[in-house]
Amino acid sequence: CSCMCCFFLMIRRPPRSTLFPYPTLFRSKQWYQRRVAITAGDLTLVGFVRDLAVFDGYVHHKVCDKTQVAVNFNWNNQSSAAAFAFGAKHQLDDVTSLSAKIDGSGKTTLGCTHKVKSWLDVTLSSQLNAKSLQGVTNGLSFEANL
Repeated sequence: CSCMCCFFLMIRRPPRSTLFPYPTLFRSKQWYQRRVAITAGDLTLVGFVRDLAVFDGYVHHKVCDKTQVAVNFNWNNQSSAAAFAFGAKHQLDDVTSLSAKIDGSGKTTLGCTHKVKSWLDVTLSSQLNAKSLQGVTNGLSFEANL
């Protein structure tokens, strides 16, 4: 059993979707030339197109006050590669949440995030390949929202 532990400090703006934060990096027109967003109640659908080669989007649903789910998908026209991921997050209390993500390759991530200060989150996570039950990695991250 191989075990790897990583430590890093990440400083960034809070994302719109806390399950799949990376689409928020591509909101500017210099990255994506077209973006379509539809919101109906607690359901949000967002689609991006860049250079008619990369199609990216996600569906986010706030199931109840404490639980949210999201699906992220990506398709590259040049390589005909498609990828997707599913995630869920449950808020235990005002400062602690649990999350789970799985992608199309079987990579599964389980995490627990705790808000230490109003501007500092600490996350303990474990990742493994759900198909082979191997390749376990553990991580501790600090996120500062300044």
